[in-house]
Amino acid sequence: MDARAQRSGGRDPARGCGNRRTDVRAERDRVRRAWLRARAGAARDLSVRSPLRLVLDTNVWLDWLVFDDPSIAPIKAAVETKRAEIFIDAACEAELERALGYDLGKKRTVDIPDCIALCRRVARRIGFPVPEAERAQLPACRDPDDQKFLEAALAARAEFLVTKDRALLDLARRVAHFRIVAPEAFEKADPSLRSG
Repeated sequence: MDARAQRSGGRDPARGCGNRRTDVRAERDRVRRAWLRARAGAARDLSVRSPLRLVLDTNVWLDWLVFDDPSIAPIKAAVETKRAEIFIDAACEAELERALGYDLGKKRTVDIPDCIALCRRVARRIGFPVPEAERAQLPACRDPDDQKFLEAALAARAEFLVTKDRALLDLARRVAHFRIVAPEAFEKADPSLRSG
């Protein structure tokens, strides 16, 4: 290594200092690919695939509980066939309960206790918050109210955070621990959901 390369920290001085954003993305993608390979290998070794772990944002829950949106059908099917399980924490459930009390249009009357009871039957409760050191690894969402969904997905060790929220979807490339997808993209995001 010549003196110029040593001064530049081992980087090729002819290439310049590099792009930190590109370096971070490349490392994140490398970690994600390694994690997915390890997960796929473990599933093959056990010859039984463990259920996908999901966290849903409030709008996706409303589509499930109130609007019966067709885009949620693959998620419902995956949960019903035990190919996926949903996780929720106290903060996300409290927001869902508040949202169920809003005017949801078309003269809908929502039975809030029934919706929350169904949510509790379908979802597993996240019991422990994420340690501060892990939480610090998450990107900051431009809507601070949505940060709780990132934290819930991390605490649940989820593979997917399913959301319709643009602020969360914009973070998809910046999160290494789980994927952030819209409901419409969920089935395409994991090929194992197409069979069965």
